[in-house]
Amino acid sequence: MSTALKRQNAAEKKRLNFSQPDSELTVTYDDEGRIRSGTFEKIIEKLTSPQINDNCFVYDFLITYRSFSTSFEVLEAMIQRLDDLIGGGALEKDDKVTVFKILNVINHWIDQFWNDFAKDCPQLSELLQSWLNTLKNHDQISIVVKSVLQKLERLLTGPSVKAPFSPISRPKPKLPKTPNVSLWEIDAEEIARQLTIVEWNIYEAIQPWELLDIAWLRDNRSELSPNVVSFNNRFNHVSNWISSSIC
Repeated sequence: MSTALKRQNAAEKKRLNFSQPDSELTVTYDDEGRIRSGTFEKIIEKLTSPQINDNCFVYDFLITYRSFSTSFEVLEAMIQRLDDLIGGGALEKDDKVTVFKILNVINHWIDQFWNDFAKDCPQLSELLQSWLNTLKNHDQISIVVKSVLQKLERLLTGPSVKAPFSPISRPKPKLPKTPNVSLWEIDAEEIARQLTIVEWNIYEAIQPWELLDIAWLRDNRSELSPNVVSFNNRFNHVSNWISSSIC
C-alpha cells in the first residue's frame, strides 16, 4: 500500500477538530497564561496558532509528546491541520501564518529530534517526505516547503549525526606490552579509559523521550527506554564483574 493511501486511510478513521472553542474541558492555563494541559487537538491547534509565538512551547511539546501520543499521530495531525487550510485554494493571511507555523514546528522537529526520522522510525520520514513532495509546487508556500524537504533529505542521505565531544584533554592510551595479562597488570587509567569509551557509546544513544514518566521501570521498558535499559544493564554488569573480581 502506498504512503499516500495509508495516510488517506488513517485520516478517514479519525478526523481531528481544530476549531473547538477554548473551555475547561479542552485547555487549561497557569497563572502566567501558559498552557498547562489540553486535549491533543487543542495542543496541536495552540502549537500552530498565529497568536502564540513561543519556541519553548514547541520544544516542550516535541520532547514530551511521546508520553501521550506517537510520532505518527503527531505528524498525521500536522498533515491534517495544514491540508485543511490549503484545501480551499488561496490562503488568507491568518491561514498562511498558521501554515508557516506548522512547517516551522516540523522544521524544529527535524532539527532538534532528528532521530525520530533518521533512526527510530524510517516509515515516519517516508510519510513526511511523501507529503512534502505534494506541497512543494504550491505557489504560496513552495519556498518554505522545499527548504524543509531539503533539510530532511540531507538528514536521510548524509552522514550520521553524532553528539559533539567536549574539547577537554583525554588520557593517552596505556596499552599492555603483552596481550595475555591479568586485570591487575593493566594501568588503572587505561581501565577507566576503556570503560568510558564503552559507556559513552551507550550514554550518547539515550534520547530525551526515554526519560519520560520513569518509562525505564515499566513492563515494556525495552520499547519505551531501550538505551536507558542498556545503560542500566551495563552498570549492573560492571558492578557484578568488580564485586566478583574482588571476592
